[in-house]
Amino acid sequence: MLSGFENDPTPTATPLPTATPTLVPTPTPEPTPTPPPSTAPGLETQEEIVARLRRNAETFEYVVGTPGGTVTYSTIGEPLTFNLPLASDASSSGYLSYVFEGLTETSWLNDVIEPLLAESWGVSEDGKEWTFHLRQDVSWHDGEPFTAHDVDFTFNRIVYNDDIPTNDREAFTFAYIDEATGEQMDGRMTVTALDDYTVRFVLPVSFAPFLRSMGYAIYPKHILEPYLEAGTFEEVWDVDTDPSEIIGTGPFTITSYTPLERLTLRRNPDYWMRDSAGNSLPYIDEIVYLIVDTLEEELALFQAGTTDAHGVLGEEYPVLEPLQEEGNFTIYRRGPGFGTTFLTFNVNPGTDPEGQPYMRPEARAWFETREFRQAVAHSVDKERVVQE
Repeated sequence: MLSGFENDPTPTATPLPTATPTLVPTPTPEPTPTPPPSTAPGLETQEEIVARLRRNAETFEYVVGTPGGTVTYSTIGEPLTFNLPLASDASSSGYLSYVFEGLTETSWLNDVIEPLLAESWGVSEDGKEWTFHLRQDVSWHDGEPFTAHDVDFTFNRIVYNDDIPTNDREAFTFAYIDEATGEQMDGRMTVTALDDYTVRFVLPVSFAPFLRSMGYAIYPKHILEPYLEAGTFEEVWDVDTDPSEIIGTGPFTITSYTPLERLTLRRNPDYWMRDSAGNSLPYIDEIVYLIVDTLEEELALFQAGTTDAHGVLGEEYPVLEPLQEEGNFTIYRRGPGFGTTFLTFNVNPGTDPEGQPYMRPEARAWFETREFRQAVAHSVDKERVVQE
């Protein structure tokens, strides 16, 4: 996938799949040759994939990019909200990942946890107390300084606010065994701004993935606190909001959204990150998402040259692979991803605006039957999924 950054700080949760091959128009350097597969022709073993990815990470070097340009993608997902704590869909979260940032990020290159809004951190010997020292050169999109009080506000007033229907609260609820009673307990961490640029987290129990979870987006206290005080937090930043009112610290701002058509993001000219030569990031001026109805339309737009990248589905690969030279694109096999592919059963009992049920009654009856769901689970060849 194309990126507008020398070190790609954009969070990885985007509407495009992360575990599929990606088409990118040429010319591009030829990928490093990989050892011939020892399994079926054209397939690498798990060991070969891991070895190739390790070599790529060890030999990869960032280069200074050329500023400017627009990257165009397509997607079948529209945002349902611009209020990220309320978002429960991947599309909304994906778009907003360009706008908001966390204290840490996970490197796309080697999966190492790296500083983002936090410059450094320390942890107590028991692993329960974490102290973060924040960057002092970060501002919100409206020019207000980013501080530890925004971090304090995000967790204490939003995440741990039981009046806000956010799915994020469960991620920061820690299960542990009470030493006195032996019972399982649920606890929350305390978050305290010690000064403008230092914040302390105290956990009820040590939690190994804590640093990774600190990639959670931080929100602007000066913008959102008035809505909390007025009891109107759930009404702010819906899809009808003027994009200029959606304030984050991230590398892009949302400049326009036309339902069923497109969403456009524009480079944040005051973004804090620089490349190794001191140039302001991101390099890319604009990102455009064209909203379509079907996966077939996504592929057609790429083949027509309208979009710049395409996540290749498994069934598309045999068709597209021999067309690379003729179509002026290159397919990159990106290896395993940390995303999750899942199957859901739609048991929505509601009806659409025309009074038609979202689900046929007989299909919903199947989905609500435990034995049917168990049969579907047993039909998945899990061993093949693991191996291939």
